[in-house]
Amino acid sequence: MGSVRKLSPDIIKQIAAGEVIERPASAVKELIENAIDAGATDIQVYIKSGGKEYIKVVDDGSGILRDDVPLIFEKHTTSKIYEPEDLHSIITLGFRGEALHAIAYAARRVVLTTKHADEDVGSRAVVEDGKLKDISMVSRTDGTTIEVFDLFQRLPARRKFLKSIGYETRKIVDVLFRYVFAYPEKTFSLYVDGKPKIKILGKEPKDFYYAYTKRKPEDVNILSAENDANISGNMWLFFDSMNYQPFTFISINGRPVVSGSIYALVKAIIRDRFGAEIPPSVVLWLWLPPHVIDPNIHPAKLEVDIKDKTLVKHLLLSMLREERTVSVSFNDISYQTKDGVKNPTGNISNDNTAIDGKKTSPSRISSVIKMFSPSEEQKQVEKGDYQEIPQIIDVIDNTFVVYRYKGQIKIADQHALMEGILFSILWEHKDKYIQSLTIPWHYEVRNPEEVVEKLSMLGFESTVLSENTVAVRAVPSVLSLRIWNRELMGQLIADIDTSTLSKDKIADVACKLSIKAGDKPSQQFLQTLVKIGEEYPEYRYDPHGRPAVIVLDTPLLEKLFKRK
Repeated sequence: MGSVRKLSPDIIKQIAAGEVIERPASAVKELIENAIDAGATDIQVYIKSGGKEYIKVVDDGSGILRDDVPLIFEKHTTSKIYEPEDLHSIITLGFRGEALHAIAYAARRVVLTTKHADEDVGSRAVVEDGKLKDISMVSRTDGTTIEVFDLFQRLPARRKFLKSIGYETRKIVDVLFRYVFAYPEKTFSLYVDGKPKIKILGKEPKDFYYAYTKRKPEDVNILSAENDANISGNMWLFFDSMNYQPFTFISINGRPVVSGSIYALVKAIIRDRFGAEIPPSVVLWLWLPPHVIDPNIHPAKLEVDIKDKTLVKHLLLSMLREERTVSVSFNDISYQTKDGVKNPTGNISNDNTAIDGKKTSPSRISSVIKMFSPSEEQKQVEKGDYQEIPQIIDVIDNTFVVYRYKGQIKIADQHALMEGILFSILWEHKDKYIQSLTIPWHYEVRNPEEVVEKLSMLGFESTVLSENTVAVRAVPSVLSLRIWNRELMGQLIADIDTSTLSKDKIADVACKLSIKAGDKPSQQFLQTLVKIGEEYPEYRYDPHGRPAVIVLDTPLLEKLFKRK
C-alpha cells in the first residue's frame, strides 16, 4: 500500500500559497529538493534551451511506490505531512505531489520513471496537458527520473515573460549551486544542451570554490561551534583578494535559504570581524531544532522565520571569536540525529590546521598588503609578468587615480570613469549579463508598473509587489555591489519614477549617481572601478565623449616634456 495521501483542508489553509513555478529554474529547484528528500546521493540535471524546451532530473534515491504514482501528480498530496502539528517540525524540503502537480499543469508533457527500493519492477507515468494518460511497468534501477517537455506551453502568458536562453540557464546554475554548497557530501552535475556545465571534481572546500568562481582561494578557514540550546553550525570562509564581490550561501537544517535577517546578521558579523575592504566569501550551515523555525512563510520556501535570532547570533560570534581552523568531514556535515536535527560536531578535531596542512595566519590583511607591496610587484616585472589586477599607486586630490596595469602607468578621473560606466550600461546596454541579488531590494514608488518597465529597459530585473512597491531582483553584472548598492538603486528609481527616459536624462542620472571629485571611496572600490574600465575600454569615456583614463606612455611624456 502506498504512503501518499491528500492533505486535509485544515493543513492546506496553513500552507503559504503552494508551490509556484515561475521559470525553468523553479522547476529544477523543486525536482532537486524531491531527489534530496528521497535520499539521493547523485543528482543529474539535463536542460535544453535554458530549460524551456526540456528538463530532466535523474536521482538514485529511494524511488516512488507503484501505488503512489497515480497520486503524486494531484494537488496537495504528500507522504511527509499528516497532522497540522507536522507543519511546526518540518525536516524535509518539500513533497512531490505539490511540485509535480504545478510542473505538469504548466508543461506540455511530463514523463516519470521510478522504482522503489522495496519493489522488483519500476513504474512509468505519462502526463500530457495536465492529465495523467498512461501508467505502465518498466525495468530500471532504484531511483527516479523526471522529464519535462515544453515548460509553460500551456501558459503562454507566463512563457512570454521568460528571458533569453543564456539568462534562464544562469538562473538554473544559480539554483544548482545553492544545493551544491548546502549538500557538499552529495554529487550534483548539470548538462546544458548535451555538454557538461557543472561537475565538482573533488570534495575539498577549495574544489567547491573553484567550481563556483573558476579561481583558487588564497586561504580557507573551516569553523564550527555548538551551544547548549541544541544549535550548531559549520562555516567555510574563503579568502580571495581577487573576489570583488564575495558570495554568501546559507542553509538551515539542510534548506538553502535567502533569509533577510540571517543574511544581514552574517554579513554584519563578518564585516565587523574582518573589515569591509576584502571580506571573505561565506558558506554557512546552521542546525536548529525544527520547532524554532518556520519554513512555510514563503511560497518557494526561500525564506525561513527564526523565533529567537539571538541564539544564532551568539553561535556565529562564538564560531568567529577564536578564529580557529578545524578539520571536518562531510559525514559530519550530513549527519542527522534521531530527532531530525543535524549535528556537525561529532568528529571535529580542533587542531588549528588549515585544509592543506598549513598553519593559518591570524590576520588576512597582511596577505593583501604583501600582494600590493613594491617587492612583490618588482618580482612580477623581473619575471616579465603583468599584474592581474590594477595596482593603485596614489590618488591625487581625491580625484585622479594613478595606477599600474599590465606594464603601463595610467591616470583615471574617478567621477568621469564611473559616469561613463553607468551611462554605457544604463543607456547603451553594453553589459549583456545580469546578476541576481541574494536579497531583493524593495522600494516605494508612485507608478510601479512604469518603473518596472523602465528598469527592464535599463537592464535591471524587477517585479511589482503591491500598488506602491517594486522589488529589484537583479542588476547588470558589471555593476559589482562594490560600485552599485541599495542607496544608488533607490536614487535611480526616484529619478525615473516620474520622468521620461531619454539619453540626456540617463546621462544626468549617471552623473548624479557617480562619485564626485573630492570623494574618498575605499581602495577596493577604486580597484573595482579601474578594473571595469580596463575590461571594457568603451566604458572609459563619459557621456560627453571626454576621456576618463589617460596612459602615461612615452609619446605623451615626450610631448609634455617637449622632446618632440
